[in-house]
Amino acid sequence: MDNDNLDDLKAQYELPVTKKKSSKGRAILLAALVVIISAGLAVGGLVLFKGKTSDTATAPGATTVAGPKPSDIIDKIAADSTVNDAKGYTLFRASSGSTDVISDTSSVIFPHSGYSYITNIAPEDGLKFSLASDGTSNKTAMTAVIQKALATASYVETKQDTSALSAYKITTYVNGGTVCQLVDYANAAELTGFEQSILCASSASLQASYANVTAQLNKADPAVAGTAKVVTQSTVMNGTKKLLTLSVQANGSSNTTNYYFATLDTSYGYIGKRATPSVDNADSYNLSDEFKKNISDAKWGTFLTDNIK
Repeated sequence: MDNDNLDDLKAQYELPVTKKKSSKGRAILLAALVVIISAGLAVGGLVLFKGKTSDTATAPGATTVAGPKPSDIIDKIAADSTVNDAKGYTLFRASSGSTDVISDTSSVIFPHSGYSYITNIAPEDGLKFSLASDGTSNKTAMTAVIQKALATASYVETKQDTSALSAYKITTYVNGGTVCQLVDYANAAELTGFEQSILCASSASLQASYANVTAQLNKADPAVAGTAKVVTQSTVMNGTKKLLTLSVQANGSSNTTNYYFATLDTSYGYIGKRATPSVDNADSYNLSDEFKKNISDAKWGTFLTDNIK
């Protein structure tokens, strides 16, 4: 994505967290804002402060202990004087209040009790750090603040492999039923517009998102959710029109199938499926006659035909 398009997306969907003077320097005026930005690919990162480490990625839904509100830890990090005084940074609050995953720079990846697959979900709250092109990175200090805040709030680092759903380096922390993930965009900072982020979700958010994914897959084929291993979800929006794509990898298979759902309001309808498009498989770009008919329905205008090719 070029910088002009990136700036357009930020202007349309993201508003920065305002900084202003305080007795300790500048503090952030917090606001819950929808974060929607296109993503790129990257790996890399660093860990400077660690608390206790768990050996397995336990689903928050498996515990009976309620976790803290995601907004509590995000408020604490956002109010830190080191974060406020960092020059060259614009901070974006990632708080959508929706299950729609618009970007892989704004998603939490964690299993949930009762579901056989893992998927990416929209964060309930979070903070994203965007560094100006002429700014000087202070990632070391920002990372230390985030990790110290998490440890102080009794979040425990939990080992987890997220590579099936993201190319970014993600470090996971859990406190009861709440999960937070420190995301390092590394070499994709210029492409994504962000250097790093801290994104959190409660057990309730995980449950709502997993239930929604399962409900959509059941519309396409009830057997799919039960055999799925990895489900990648993404949503494209244009006004009231939405296109949800669920890319499903089944157990024992390296191939993925895309299932498409669309809505003009709040209830998704099933549009069709096909193999995930790949340059190695020319047939994956072919659509069945029924699929073509569904996406060409006049009610969608060119929305679906523009986004399903």
